[in-house]
Amino acid sequence: MHKFWIWSYTAVLFAIPIYAVADYNATTGGPTIFRAFDATHGGTSLCAAANMQCQGIVPITSAGAEIVPATAANQTNASQKSQIVDGSGNVIASTSNALNVNVNNANANGQAVMASSSPVVIASNQSAVPVAPQAATSGGASSYHVLPVASDNHAVPKNGAGTAYGIFVTNNSATKNYFRLYDAGTGFNGCNSATGIILGGEIPPTDSGVAISFAGAVGVAFSTGLSVCITSGYGDTDTTNATASAMSFNLFYK
Repeated sequence: MHKFWIWSYTAVLFAIPIYAVADYNATTGGPTIFRAFDATHGGTSLCAAANMQCQGIVPITSAGAEIVPATAANQTNASQKSQIVDGSGNVIASTSNALNVNVNNANANGQAVMASSSPVVIASNQSAVPVAPQAATSGGASSYHVLPVASDNHAVPKNGAGTAYGIFVTNNSATKNYFRLYDAGTGFNGCNSATGIILGGEIPPTDSGVAISFAGAVGVAFSTGLSVCITSGYGDTDTTNATASAMSFNLFYK
């Protein structure tokens, strides 16, 4: 679009604008004139009649007729009504009061980086997102159950990386027993070594039961595998046989 500004000059070289600007009209091939609007040139009453806010100029045709701004009464799709189109040129559906907006996934996996994701806003009457646990038939922790015998009861409940969440064990004998968990995988037989030991604890006697949660719901991570020893002697390298036919040992892991 080519704009031609018309100025009036005084002898002292101050530029004083007259009240018109010529703007080339690509449709008609001729100029569309924008007449200046102020109190002297009838701006105040004319602006009020056109239901518009005066900004200093008003468009008129080359014949001098004022171009009236669109209103709810006179706009049509073919004249001055605004439409929003997408990148392919398709008109985006809207009503007089609202614009329909669809948020699409940024990639085929339904995920996007932070900068490309839509924000999640917490409702103004909530201080946090309410969450309610739901029953599920899959996705929970796996369990390892054993009735210890008269040995060190070494075993590998899981080979490979995982997380231990807790144990539940009972003991109906009068003898204290002990359990130890190791970061070790297939082939583990190292109850006589402290290598890879992650944690251990006492199994109380005399019809006692104990439940232990590891680091709350976070659990304890194992990188190689999850292995266990159960003995009746105290110490990280003890291999004394556990009390047979007395305990029920349950380990929960993922």
